[in-house]
Amino acid sequence: MAATKSAHPRKNYHPTVWGDFFITHVPATDEVVNGWNEEIEVLKSNIKKKLSYPINHVLERLRLIDAVQRLGVGYHFEKEIEQVLKQVHGDRNIWSDDDDNDLNSVALRFRLLRQHGYNVSSDVFNKFRSGKEGFKKELTDDIEGMLNLYEAAYFRTREESILGEAIEFTKAHLRAKVAEMEPRVAERVSRALERPLLKVVERVEHLYFTSSAYEHLEGHDPVLLKLAKLNFNLNNVARLYMEEERASQSNKDFVPTVEVYRQLSSLTTCFEWIAFSVLCGLGESVPRSNFEWLASSPEILIASTDICRLQDDLADNMKEQELEYYMSSVECYMKQYGVSRQEAVDGLKEIVEEDWMIINEELLMNVPSHICKKLPLVFLNLVRFMDTIYKDFDGYTHSSTRTKDILMALLVTPMVV
Repeated sequence: MAATKSAHPRKNYHPTVWGDFFITHVPATDEVVNGWNEEIEVLKSNIKKKLSYPINHVLERLRLIDAVQRLGVGYHFEKEIEQVLKQVHGDRNIWSDDDDNDLNSVALRFRLLRQHGYNVSSDVFNKFRSGKEGFKKELTDDIEGMLNLYEAAYFRTREESILGEAIEFTKAHLRAKVAEMEPRVAERVSRALERPLLKVVERVEHLYFTSSAYEHLEGHDPVLLKLAKLNFNLNNVARLYMEEERASQSNKDFVPTVEVYRQLSSLTTCFEWIAFSVLCGLGESVPRSNFEWLASSPEILIASTDICRLQDDLADNMKEQELEYYMSSVECYMKQYGVSRQEAVDGLKEIVEEDWMIINEELLMNVPSHICKKLPLVFLNLVRFMDTIYKDFDGYTHSSTRTKDILMALLVTPMVV
């Protein structure tokens, strides 16, 4: 009997770069781990005291919270952080205090509050604009302030044109000045321009900030840095990964609209099932209403799955041109709107950016108060992962370079304490 030819075009994957490495790899002995745990408890107590002091200088406290979170130890101090931010948000005079209302302070405060679901108004940035001329030119001399404004602006919603303007303003001027900056500052700025905090996988940011950035910041806390390194090493263990095989439409005569493609292909992301698994795995009693909310396909789920699918398609775009036939959102967009491949790619990137703004809106305004706080963050962290693996490059198919380096750093190589 003649062999049947597969209707689905096959990609050429390079051999696994890992082999049986993670089967035999032992991160640390029990004795070492126990020693880390004991020291971590002592260091945690020290930082907890600093976070619990009465607030005298708000900016110092917010800088500490920012460092704690970016170093990956924020989950140890959730109550203390929430207490500080709640007090900051409730202080109606805080935005008018001249001592703490330079660009750097306002942008940092705005970002931290929005990160934690406080819907503060973007009008706080109006004071840094000169009418129709836009943001004041003298701001460009404040590199830290510009960097914080850049990071804060990505927590925008669709109605906040001032934050869109802030992104373009800071991006243009930071890029223009990178060559003039000190190497360590230039590295932080270049990294942010490539991927803002909102889109960074938290664990990857923890690695970078702990190993390369924090100790070079003025006024860094050596106790906090040591806690972060030990905490990172303690969690530096291999995890289980899931592979998915995407089913594609092989009928060459049918190309759906972009809207239909996005709706149907979102099922392949499995985001909803991952979220259900997270709910089932929480060590606390989760009310049934959480499952019902998730089953209702909230906007944050739809936007997250959309980013996942489109980021994958955009990363695969150049490779898939080599195949005899392959349908993705790029081909759907090209046919529906009669545009070139590059125009389709640009259009889909705009859709992805709008999805990010929808996620921000949902986290700020539309997630019901009774929903477990960890659940919406599942979607945020999943799309951060997609942005890291698939931005400008298919890091899943070609995992022997950037992806391998990230996984080795996260799962294998301990930090020198």
